[in-house]
Amino acid sequence: MKKTFLTACGALMVLALPTAAAFASNIVTPGHTAAWYDPSRSGEGWVLEVLNDDRAVVYFYSYDDEGGQRWLTGAGEVRSDDAGRFIEIPTLYVTHGGKFGPDFDPDAVVREPAGNAVFRFEGCDAGTVNYNVMGDERETPLRRLSRTMGTQGCTPRNGIPGEPVMGYGGQSGSWYDRSHSGEGFTLHWLANGSAMLYWFSYDAEGNQAWFFGVGHEENGQIVFNEVMLTEGAKFGEAFDPGDVNLVDWGSMQISLACNKGEMTYQSSLSEYGEGEQNVSRLTQLDELACPHVKPKLTDLYEFTWAEISIEEGTAQNRVAIQAKSIADDGTIAASIGLKVGIRRPGGDWELLDDSGDVRTSGILISPDGQRVLASEANSPGEVPQAPLIWTQRDSWQRFTNLIFDGSTHEGASDNRNILVGNGRNFGDIVSEPWIWTAELGQVQLPETEFIRGAVPLAVSNNSQVIVGFSGRAVDGYSHPVFLATRWEGVGDPEILNDDFGRELGIARACNANCKVVTGGAQAEYQLDHPSWGQAWIWQKDKGTHYLGEAPDGGIVVENPYIPTDLTVDGSMIIGNYATIEPGTTNQLSSRAFIWTQATGLVTVRQIVEELGIGDDDWDDMMANSMTSSGDMILLSGDYLYPSADSDGRHDRAVILGLQPK
Repeated sequence: MKKTFLTACGALMVLALPTAAAFASNIVTPGHTAAWYDPSRSGEGWVLEVLNDDRAVVYFYSYDDEGGQRWLTGAGEVRSDDAGRFIEIPTLYVTHGGKFGPDFDPDAVVREPAGNAVFRFEGCDAGTVNYNVMGDERETPLRRLSRTMGTQGCTPRNGIPGEPVMGYGGQSGSWYDRSHSGEGFTLHWLANGSAMLYWFSYDAEGNQAWFFGVGHEENGQIVFNEVMLTEGAKFGEAFDPGDVNLVDWGSMQISLACNKGEMTYQSSLSEYGEGEQNVSRLTQLDELACPHVKPKLTDLYEFTWAEISIEEGTAQNRVAIQAKSIADDGTIAASIGLKVGIRRPGGDWELLDDSGDVRTSGILISPDGQRVLASEANSPGEVPQAPLIWTQRDSWQRFTNLIFDGSTHEGASDNRNILVGNGRNFGDIVSEPWIWTAELGQVQLPETEFIRGAVPLAVSNNSQVIVGFSGRAVDGYSHPVFLATRWEGVGDPEILNDDFGRELGIARACNANCKVVTGGAQAEYQLDHPSWGQAWIWQKDKGTHYLGEAPDGGIVVENPYIPTDLTVDGSMIIGNYATIEPGTTNQLSSRAFIWTQATGLVTVRQIVEELGIGDDDWDDMMANSMTSSGDMILLSGDYLYPSADSDGRHDRAVILGLQPK
C-alpha cells in the first residue's frame, strides 16, 4: 500500500485547538512556530520558527523541476502594518555543492538568493504565504500541521489537559554540526509528546535532499525509528501531490542538552550509510527557555480575596450557611440549615423557602444565576423524593417525567440543563442510575453483570457522556471499592483504568463535553503505585495523567485528593486534599488546591502565603465550585470558636478571584 505524505506525518496532525476561535486574527506569536502546509499541495510545506526580538527563520521544503528534492531557507523579521503583524523573509536562499556524510566540505556549499516570502496568519491555525521563488510567484493558503510544545500565544493560558510541557521541551529549535555549516536540522517537540524533525542536507552528488521523521523520547534519547525522504513531485504549477513518493531513508537517534548534543544515523540507502555528528544549537525559540520551567500560578493570574459575610451566631447557636455553588456573575447558592439560599453580588443572603427540606449535598446554580437545582430530603412515609428546580418566576418546581417513585440528583451538566442521579421504586432495596433530559425525561442507565450499583455524578452538555462510579465487593475490605465508571451514548458502562493498568477511583466531575474526566485515587489501596492517592484526569485519546501532590502532602487516607469542579474547557481543576496541620500530630484538615496543566498542582495555602492575601485561619477549607472560565473560585469551610467545644463552629465562604495578567 502506498503511504501518503500525511500518513507518514500522522503524529504531527494535531490541528486546530478547541479554543482557537478565541485567539485574535492578524497576529504573530511564538505559537506560530510550527510546520505549515497548503492542503492542496500535500508533500511540500514550510517550517517556521519565531525567535526573540521579532526575528524568524523559515524552511521551505519542496522539489525542483525534475522531481528531485529542493529546500530553501531564510531569516526575517516580524513587522506590522495597518492589517496587523506579519513575517517578512526578504531573501530565501537555495544551496548546492555539499556532499552528504564524511566528505562534506562547508567551503563547497554555494548559497544563492532564490526568492522571498511574506507570512500572514488568520488566528492561530490558518494563514497565507505570498512568495516569489525561482520564478514561481503565488499566494497560497496555509494550515497548521503541528503544535510545538510550550510555545505561547496559541495555547490556552492554563495549558491543554493531557499535554504537559516537559523540561526538555526547550530543546526545540534548529541544530547543526559546526563542521557542517550549510546543512542542519530543525527539531520541534510537539504538544502531543512526540518530536518532529526535518534534516536539510544533500545527496552524494551535491544535490539538495531533505529527510523527515516523527520520534519519541526513550531513555533520554530522541529516537526516530522511521526517517523518510520524498521524490517524484515537481516545483510550482507542475506540482501534483499524487506524484509524491515516499522512500524509507533509515533511522536516527539524538541526545541533546540545551545547547549541544550528538546525533547518529543509520540509512537503509547505501549512498548515505551510517554516521554521527556533534551538534550545536542554531536557534532558540521565543519565550521557550531550556530547560523549561513551569510558571507559577501567580505568574499567570492576579488574585483577590473576597470574604462573604456569614453571621457568626454563638458556639451554642450556630448559623449554618454552607456555600455550595457559584454562577458566572458571582451569585452563590448555599444551604441554610435544610433550606436553600442565594446571595447576589453585593447583596445579602436570600432564603428560597418554598422548597421544604432539601439534601444539602446537591445544591447547584446555573451559570447565568437564574436557576437553582436541589433534591428533596428523604422523608419516610411522606411524598417521595424528587429533584427540584427554582426560578424567580416559578419558585420551586418538582421535575416531571420521572420513572422512579423516589429520585435524587447527584450531578448535572455544566449548563445545568441535564441531570443525573439515582432512583428506586417503593419496595426496592437497590437504587438505579438515571439521566434526565427535557426531551426524554428520566431514563434508566444501563448496567452490566459486572457493573452494578452505579452512581452517575456528571454529564456532558449534549447528554452523550456520563461519569460516576460503581461498587464492587473485594475480599478483605469491609466495604465495596468504588471504580470510575463511564457511559458513552446509550452503550454499556465501562470501568476506567490508568496507564499502569490500575482501576481508577471515583470519577467525580468532567468538563462541558466530558472529554476531560477527573477523579481521585485508585479503586483499591495500592501504596506501591507511583501516584497513589493522587487526583487524576482521564481522556479517551490521551490516557490518564495524575495531578501531583500538595507541598504539605496529602496524608495516607482512602481518598487524600478529591477534585470537585472544572472549567468549561477542562484546563483548570479545583479540589481538596487531606493533610495533617503543621505543628500538630493528629489534626486532620481539608485544604483546597488548584491545578492547571501549565503550573501543576498549587494549594490555596501557597497563594495566601506568597501574596499575603486572605488568611489560612480555617479548620477546614474546601474548593467547592468555580465559574465557567475559572475567574472565581468558591471556597467554603469553617473554623472552631477558640473557647468552644467541638460543635462550636463558624462557617466561612470566600470568593477567590483570578484575573489574567
